[in-house]
Amino acid sequence: MKCRAICARPMTQEMADLPEDRIIPGQPPFTHTGTDCFGPFLVRKGRSNLKRYGIVFTCLTSRAVHIEVMDSMETDSFINALRRFTARRGPVKSIRSDNGTNLVGAEKVLRQELQLLDQTAICDTMSTRGISWCFNPPHASHFGGVWERQIRSIRRVLSGICYQQTLTDDSLHTLFCEVEAIINGRPLTRVTDDPDCLQPLTPSMLLNLKGSPGPVMNTDNKNLYARRRWKQILLSPMKNLLAILPTAAMLYVVFMSQFPVDLYSRPKLVKPPEPAAVTVETPTLTESCYTYSNFTANNICCKMKKYSGSDILKCVKELSMEQILRHRLATGTTSNSSSPNDLGRVHIALVGDSHMRDMFVAMAERVAGENVLYKFETRNISWQTVGSLFYQMRARVERFETMRVQHLDFPLRVSWYRDEELKLFAGLIKKWETGEEPKPTFVITAFGLHWMKNHPTPTGVHYKEFFVTLAPHLARLAKTAPKAYYEKQRRHPGISVESIHTYNLIAREHLQGTGVTLWDSTALSAYAHECLREQKTTPVLYTWKCHDDCHLGYLMLEQYADMVYNAVCNRFLCLGDEYCNVGG
Repeated sequence: MKCRAICARPMTQEMADLPEDRIIPGQPPFTHTGTDCFGPFLVRKGRSNLKRYGIVFTCLTSRAVHIEVMDSMETDSFINALRRFTARRGPVKSIRSDNGTNLVGAEKVLRQELQLLDQTAICDTMSTRGISWCFNPPHASHFGGVWERQIRSIRRVLSGICYQQTLTDDSLHTLFCEVEAIINGRPLTRVTDDPDCLQPLTPSMLLNLKGSPGPVMNTDNKNLYARRRWKQILLSPMKNLLAILPTAAMLYVVFMSQFPVDLYSRPKLVKPPEPAAVTVETPTLTESCYTYSNFTANNICCKMKKYSGSDILKCVKELSMEQILRHRLATGTTSNSSSPNDLGRVHIALVGDSHMRDMFVAMAERVAGENVLYKFETRNISWQTVGSLFYQMRARVERFETMRVQHLDFPLRVSWYRDEELKLFAGLIKKWETGEEPKPTFVITAFGLHWMKNHPTPTGVHYKEFFVTLAPHLARLAKTAPKAYYEKQRRHPGISVESIHTYNLIAREHLQGTGVTLWDSTALSAYAHECLREQKTTPVLYTWKCHDDCHLGYLMLEQYADMVYNAVCNRFLCLGDEYCNVGG
């Protein structure tokens, strides 16, 4: 039972069905309506400033809106506004609204006055007209999201205009009508499947069987204090909004022609798509599964986990037990011996140049602590505590050589083998096979950049010849290490994009059939562009290293480390099916 509780999949919440009056087909607009009040707004009358309020009626099926002005928040004023609405829009069967106690925030006066509405009188008036009224529960504004969102759009426009000048009653009525036309002109969905048809379906079409009107005339700010107040209501931001809407509608319909959606789709709180629909074999290491936003890699194929030191150690423990079990099954033994080279130790090996060294820091640093020791291969010194080692390596205070990091309490070792052109790699693989070196659990390598710098011409010829000789060793490596990754080459100063593309094609060609995975999700174009825009450098942690043209900042390297840990460890952490690589 304990294991079932620990490994239980997280529950996924699914949004409830929409109310029936939101989806009834074949009904005229505003048959089922939601309403709410907003304001107040100040208008000039003589020498006095008076409060006026707005009330919005929104059709629950077509999402059209109708806006009226109320002189006060009294019940009589509300009923008069409702009578004007039904006189122009036709009879209504049902109305939904807040009950007046759930409005909070800046408009304190509106909230206090809404509580004074005589709901009994309202219901009596509605019953004589055959209208059923449904009040939402108190403090449940999410019940009225369908009209709250409309009020937000309306208030933004009105607040900007009323901040610049004081309107009269007549101007406020006109302004409300203009805002109503704008809101009813927003696109809902496409009209046809014809990609050349750029006319969207709008609430205005459903109401008037024609599009929304545009601005009456061109105006400028010299009319801000004009005596003719009808010119004021066309000023910014109304004028800007009217100019933007046609373009927004066009872009929206072009988007819809490629990504059809349902008018009543519910994108929030729905059950996530099954990962079985993803056909990518290694989604954590595949470029097509990532988009980059603000220098953050977002996996669109599956969900990624941010790994902490405790997550890694838990993975190490489970992976170690799996390796021991596999070894026992393969050899038919039940020995508990634990020699330095047995399969119980999880050994992460990184082979290559200084970029692999930086990856070594990003991966090993997460488990750093008093129980973590390090040792240089070429120095005749014993194991030492890491202390400030990783900070020194981030700052590159010296030229580091092949080194190892080992955990005292967990069977974990992380090694970096310095080998810029991988000319020693074949010998290292043989040592792993014979047991002279601890066998790796998984290997990460990359070496093309030094070949491009040291053997520039003819492009890729020497690299291809070397790769032909290396490929058989890589095939043996894939049998020695359960997982082996070769990182695709990246942009580098002084090397053309065409050369890098050529080298990556050679690597992709010769890795086929070896069992080694090509890791191509390490994009850095956004990072490079930001460094061109601003030379960012953050000492100590070196999250940004724009002063160093040859090396990435740890902002990117730590994300790359997460990609590897997700590829290897997700299956051991009892994660849900929406996560990457949970099946191994």
